[in-house]
Amino acid sequence: MKIGCVLDRRRSGWFADGGASLLDAGCQGVLGRDLGAVDEEAGQYVRLLRDLSETGLAFIGIQRSVLEPERGMEALGRSRQLPGQYGRQTAAAGADVLVLTGGPRCVGALDGFQELLEGAIALASRYGGRIWVANRAGTCVEQIEELRAVFASPRHAPIRLLLDAGQCYQAAVNPRDVFAELGDWTSGLVLSDRAGSRTVRLGTGRLNVERLVADLVQARYDGWVLVDVPGARRGLWLSALREAVAHVRGLLEKYKHST
Repeated sequence: MKIGCVLDRRRSGWFADGGASLLDAGCQGVLGRDLGAVDEEAGQYVRLLRDLSETGLAFIGIQRSVLEPERGMEALGRSRQLPGQYGRQTAAAGADVLVLTGGPRCVGALDGFQELLEGAIALASRYGGRIWVANRAGTCVEQIEELRAVFASPRHAPIRLLLDAGQCYQAAVNPRDVFAELGDWTSGLVLSDRAGSRTVRLGTGRLNVERLVADLVQARYDGWVLVDVPGARRGLWLSALREAVAHVRGLLEKYKHST
């Protein structure tokens, strides 16, 4: 099992000098999220993340929404070119994975998302990368039934799941239930803790982080665990990150000896 973190554009500028701080915190890899549209600004953030990989960190991939929930189904047709754009950017950045999450919760949205996935699979083979699907509250891949529909389709066999425990909580879904059913499809787990709508330090919120990690150990899960921690300032975020990584490693050690 490998431990990394989620890094968004609010924080990527902190590490323009390299990834020593992340390595020191115990991270082995980084997932880029919320980097903005495919434009010059986003390209700068991607380059910063690519530079991090030169320090020994794995640049796992980039997470994108193929269609923002508030834009509505009328924009679905215009979104068909986005996997291609994102795929090219992911490949150019040297990342291995393009992570896609869905559009609005409305009639036909899940079918439209699955059509986009078919195109993304073809692009992944062209660029030599991989496709993961991430659940997200408020989208057509929010509930376990919707994730089940995606991964039950033989046409989506190359796709894997990035299970976001915090987003499960926001959608009133138990991430342990999702992992119990779709663990064989899961290549990444975003681990955060929540109190209401707030992300809080790992182990201090309402998610049953310990039992979820115990499930991973029992299943001999060998994918990524990506901690997502709060902190508006660099020092606070790094402190929370270091504590979260240590907390996860402690749980892994605890349950490794109980299986």
